[in-house]
Amino acid sequence: SKAYALPGLRLGWLAGPEPIISDSWAYHDYTSISAGLLSQKIAEWILGSNLRDQIIQRNRTMLKENLKLCRNWISAHDPFLSMIAPRAGGMAFIRYQYQINSTELADRLRKEKSVFILAGDTYGMDGYFRIGIGAEKEYLRKGLERVSEFIRTFEK
Repeated sequence: SKAYALPGLRLGWLAGPEPIISDSWAYHDYTSISAGLLSQKIAEWILGSNLRDQIIQRNRTMLKENLKLCRNWISAHDPFLSMIAPRAGGMAFIRYQYQINSTELADRLRKEKSVFILAGDTYGMDGYFRIGIGAEKEYLRKGLERVSEFIRTFEK
C-alpha cells in the first residue's frame, strides 16, 4: 500500500516458499481477523484504474527529486556524511563520522528536534541512520534542516 501512497489502508501481499506462506497464513488469523472491506474496495479501485500509473509516476518523480535534495544536503556536510542511496524505494542509509552511537543520535534528534530517524545499529550498522525520502519535498527539506542544526555541533 505504501508504493501507491495509500499506507493507511494496511494492505499487502506475501510471496515466498510454501512453509513460510503456510506459517504466515496461520498467524494471519490472529493478527487480522477481518480485513477492512473499505480498504479492499479502495485498493481494487486504485489498482484497477489508470490512477495506479499516475500514482507510480508521481512517486518516482518525488523520490528522484528528494534523492537529489539528500545528495545536496550530504554535500553540505562533507566529509562528515555519506549515503547509501536506495536502489528502489524510499529509504536511504546515511553514514556519519561523529562520535555518537546511532541509537543515542536517533533518540536525541527525536527529543530535541522532533525528527524521526531509524538508528543504524538496529541493522547492526552503528555509524549510520536510515531516513525515508518519500515525503513531500518541503517536509523532507525541513527535517533535514533540523538534522543539520543538531549535527553541526559535532562538526566543530
